[in-house]
Amino acid sequence: MIKILYVNGGSMDRGGVSTFMMNVYEKMHSENIQIDFLVHTLSKGVRDEDILNLGGKIFRVPARGRNPLKNYRQIKQIMLNGKYDVVHAHADAGNSTILSIAKECNIPIRISHCHNTNYTNKSLLKRFLNDQFKKQIPKYATHLWACSEKAGEWLYGNHSFEVIPNAIDVQKFIYSPQLSKDLRKELNLENKFVIGHVGRFDYQKNHDFLLKVFVEVVHEREDAHLVLIGKGELEEIIKKQANQLGILDKISFLGESSNVNKLINVFDVGVFPSLFEGFGIAVLEMQINGLPLVVSDNFPSEINLTDNIRFLSLDETVKYWCETILDTKGRDSGAVDKIIAKGYNLSDMVNKLTKTYERIVDKS
Repeated sequence: MIKILYVNGGSMDRGGVSTFMMNVYEKMHSENIQIDFLVHTLSKGVRDEDILNLGGKIFRVPARGRNPLKNYRQIKQIMLNGKYDVVHAHADAGNSTILSIAKECNIPIRISHCHNTNYTNKSLLKRFLNDQFKKQIPKYATHLWACSEKAGEWLYGNHSFEVIPNAIDVQKFIYSPQLSKDLRKELNLENKFVIGHVGRFDYQKNHDFLLKVFVEVVHEREDAHLVLIGKGELEEIIKKQANQLGILDKISFLGESSNVNKLINVFDVGVFPSLFEGFGIAVLEMQINGLPLVVSDNFPSEINLTDNIRFLSLDETVKYWCETILDTKGRDSGAVDKIIAKGYNLSDMVNKLTKTYERIVDKS
C-alpha cells in the first residue's frame, strides 16, 4: 500500500484547493492507496466528516504563525508516526516548511503543489517572508506541480514543473433544464436574469467590484438578480455595501453549499472579477454547465476550455463589464465534450495521477 499525506494550509472547506483534494481522494480511495490529511487549524472543516466516513484520518496542527515551534513538532511527529511514502503539500509558499520537515523525516517523495498566483494575505511582512520561503521549495521538493502554467511560474520561477489539471466529476455539473426551472421557482428567481458567483468572501475574489458592476447591470435590466455562493470574513461588509448601493433586495446570499453543482443551473451568466487566480475550479464547473462567463484577465488562459469566456481587465470601466455581461450568448450545448477532450474529466485525471504516484514511489 502507498501511504500519502495531503497537507492543506487551512481547513478542509469548500474552496478550490480543498475541492481538488477531496475530488482526488473520493475517486482514488482504494486498497492500494491510503490518503490522510493534515490541516493547519484546530477547527473542524465542513469536509472532515466525508473524509472520516471514507476511512481517512485528519490531523490538526496550529497555524505556523500562531505557534511555530508547536507546529513544527506536531507535523514532524505525524510524519514520523505515519511512515508515509509521499507528502503532497498544497499550501503554496508554505510548502517549503512542510517539505523541509518531510525531508528531515526521510520521506522519499515530497510534492509541492501550487494552486494560486499570489499570496492571499495582504500583510507586507508576511509577503516578504513568503517570498523567502518559496525560493527554498526546490531544495526540499522532489516534484514540483501546479494547477496552471501561470501558477507554476509564480511559485517556482525558472524551475521546471508539471501541470496537473484541476479536473472534476463532469457528470455532476451537466445542465438540467428541469432542475433549473424547479430551483428558480424555489429561490424566487423565475423570469430573472441571474448573474452567479461562487467563491469565498475575501479580497482575492473582489466582491466590491462585482457589486459596482451589478449596479450598472440593474440600470440596464430591472430583472437582473445576483446570486452569491460562499462565505468568508468580508460577507457582512459586502452586505452593508449592497445595502448602501440600494441593491440588497436584488442579491441572494446563499452561503456555503454542498449543492453548487445544482445551484449553478439557475444562472444565466457567471462573473468572476478576481484579483488573482491559480486556476478557478468554480469557473470550470460553470463551463461544464454550458454557462457563458465574464472573468478578469487574472485567470490563467488554460481556464478557457469552451471559448464561452470573455476575459476583461479590471482597469476597464464597470460600464464595459456590464455591456459585456449583457452581450453574452447563452449556454454552450457542446461544452461537456470539449472539456472531456481536453483532459479535465476527473476519472481520467485520477487514473493518471494514481499511475504517477505508483511510478514515482517505485523509483524512490
